[in-house]
Amino acid sequence: RLGTVAETEQHYRNDRNRAVMNPSESVADALLAKLIGLGLDQVELQNNDGDAALDDGTPVGHIHITVTDTLIPDEDIATTILKYKSLGTPTFGSTTVVVNDTRGLPHSISFSKADAVPIEMDINVTFLSTDIAGAEDSIKADLAAYVNSLLAGEDVIWSRLFERITPYGKAQVNSLLLGKFGDTLTISNVVIIDTEFATQNTININLVVS
Repeated sequence: RLGTVAETEQHYRNDRNRAVMNPSESVADALLAKLIGLGLDQVELQNNDGDAALDDGTPVGHIHITVTDTLIPDEDIATTILKYKSLGTPTFGSTTVVVNDTRGLPHSISFSKADAVPIEMDINVTFLSTDIAGAEDSIKADLAAYVNSLLAGEDVIWSRLFERITPYGKAQVNSLLLGKFGDTLTISNVVIIDTEFATQNTININLVVS
């Protein structure tokens, strides 16, 4: 490069690699983004870099991806995992699909599929603040964001919902019931098994102000 101190070819390559890699995302983030881009509502990725198998059986050195069970073809999911996972990293899961790489070589890609479990809520609140503009919508949005952030097999904890309600309009919670959509609503946690994802849509939150 003119006007600069001479550098070896290796120095030039190192500088270029740093410039290219600095703005990039992590492999896990990129893989999750690509899977969500397929139209999957929820995706969970566990990377077992420890020295023992995880509770769900994921072996050491494997990644375990769990997605919502949708109409997206298994082949599309497996192809995306193969393309964006780290080279040489084996996959684990209850569904295995053989897909070809860009050279036409076959690879067995495993992942798991979980059923979406819609959650329903019935809430009665009293606002103690005079500034309540948008409070109801904010409560619903925060509750939905919390439930939709839960991983496969993670229960919806009743007591953790209060902190998503009270910040808006200094809301006083008079009653809070929840359950799986269509079931009897209670003040208990909603148990989600390993093959399920809890999901929340704001239309399934009945918020009454008294």
